[in-house]
Amino acid sequence: MSTLDDFPGTADGSEQAKLILECIRQLQWPYGATHIGQVIAGKKLKKVLDQKHDQLPVFGTGSHYSAEQWKAWVNELVSQGYLTREPGLYPVITLNERSVEITDGLIKVQLSRPVEVKVAEPKPAEVKAEDLPATYDLKLYETLRIWRNHLAEEQQNPPYVILTNGDIKAICSIYPRSMEELTAIKGIGPRKAENYGEAILGIVSAHVSENGIVQGNTLTEAPHDEPNPWGSDPLEAAYNMQEYIQSLQDELKKTKEELEALYERIAASGAMESEQYRLWSEEKCRRSIDQALFYSRYPEIFLRNAKITLANAQKEIPPEALEPCIIREAHTAYKVEKRVYESTDQERP
Repeated sequence: MSTLDDFPGTADGSEQAKLILECIRQLQWPYGATHIGQVIAGKKLKKVLDQKHDQLPVFGTGSHYSAEQWKAWVNELVSQGYLTREPGLYPVITLNERSVEITDGLIKVQLSRPVEVKVAEPKPAEVKAEDLPATYDLKLYETLRIWRNHLAEEQQNPPYVILTNGDIKAICSIYPRSMEELTAIKGIGPRKAENYGEAILGIVSAHVSENGIVQGNTLTEAPHDEPNPWGSDPLEAAYNMQEYIQSLQDELKKTKEELEALYERIAASGAMESEQYRLWSEEKCRRSIDQALFYSRYPEIFLRNAKITLANAQKEIPPEALEPCIIREAHTAYKVEKRVYESTDQERP
């Protein structure tokens, strides 16, 4: 490969451009600019090795320049129209009709001169196969993880209630710039965004500014198969799923408590009707088992079930024998209904 001509700004980068196009062809599947640069520079990162791209003839042929330099040249070829960056979650790079102008030698491509030659990039020592894929922003991940754990300790909540590890990985992949982009991440709903969104976006914005990252680009490139959002390792995926379910259950319980309190406030105010809505109330009886009394009368059944519910007690004990063990509590059940009018001319109550 020839070296770049020695003059300011740009130089003839035709050979570099041909090598980039050849790499894209050998990859067969479309990948992002980062991955293309890593393959040409010969970086033995986890994803490169997992995809067996270290076995491609093009691997390491441009190792005298850094992976970041090759990535920059890929982006320059995109901006000049010789490559196409596909839209979507994974902005992969593909060849287009103008690519042939380079491969056939019909034009000389001007590319920026390399800032540094033989750049010693940080070794991916932080990347652990059981933790994070190499394509996630590990520095941002650690920053968000520490923030989450500190906040969880202050709130005396499990960390996953704030953000699961899968949530943090997704954030470190797409660098969200707005609440809309943040809530597009699976697992981050309106409540999480309302409670923690501004803090998360602030951390992401500060990180991209300090590290010169183009916010809005995704760091993760498309693999052969759709990536599992819960994690690449089955055990990790199962753990993240159970954390996510637990966080939903906790959030549902909290929402139900807030709803019951709101019902009570509305009922106490007396304003139980509006033009469009009406609050209905109904007196009901809640039944449960007196655990201590049941244990004193039926210890074997109690121990066999660990905890007695009304349903499993009814399976074990005849109704007349069970009756003394049943606790009845009167309570008011509420429900808001929306008024429905048959026509706009109908007189509203």
